[in-house]
Amino acid sequence: MKREADLLLDNGAYVSWGETTPFVMQHTFACLYRVPHVRFTTQIVYTNNPYATAFRGYGNPQITFAIESQMDELAEKIGMEPVALRLKNANQPGEVTPQGSRITSCGFSQCLENAQSAVKEARKRKTPKGRRKGVGIASMFHVGGGARIYRSDGCGVLIKVDDFGRVTVITGATEIGQGTDASQAQIAAEVLGLPFENVHIVSGDTQLGMWDVGCHASRTTFISGNATLRAASDAKRQILEVIANEYKLHVKEKNNFLGTRYTKRG
Repeated sequence: MKREADLLLDNGAYVSWGETTPFVMQHTFACLYRVPHVRFTTQIVYTNNPYATAFRGYGNPQITFAIESQMDELAEKIGMEPVALRLKNANQPGEVTPQGSRITSCGFSQCLENAQSAVKEARKRKTPKGRRKGVGIASMFHVGGGARIYRSDGCGVLIKVDDFGRVTVITGATEIGQGTDASQAQIAAEVLGLPFENVHIVSGDTQLGMWDVGCHASRTTFISGNATLRAASDAKRQILEVIANEYKLHVKEKNNFLGTRYTKRG
């Protein structure tokens, strides 16, 4: 199977993030289905329209619409059910994409099969007289969602524990209404075995906070959450080491990410 695309993208009057949009588009273009041979070319054109910038989906909806429309057209030409064609070419665990990314867990086929079953059930229902009703199926793949997307990606987190069992998490991540502060507080509370209300988050302070790439691309909870997990785990390890020395306990197991277990010496 071979797929080719030649894109002409409107970047508006000024440079912003328009030139990186094809990066996301070419991943979807080459990875939504198994396509061993791909050719993807694009041109970014300056126009007198408003300048282009990042938005949810980041080029994915446009290229997905083209791919899924093509899949329907191909299925019609070869006389195959649209879902059957998608299942035949769906990615499976262990696949390596043309970009060299390895797919680990993958429920694409199961998702299509479940959607097909739901469509069949929907078709059994009677449509009120005088109304038209149609059912369609389309797939989507998005690179970067909930993942590390830059080689330099990262987030700094500091954990401060006081004498009263209260914890302050100083994070470089920024809360813009998506729940980052709450998720980091939940992670710290679970690792340290504390009530959620005992954890206080300090974010958005450029003087106290550490470095973070930025709140975008669905990366924040994955990156900052793992940073909080590591920082809280290290804080727990230090606390337990003090306790172990005080009560003369022996280290039973090290490198347990959620804590270290101890037994009495001797």
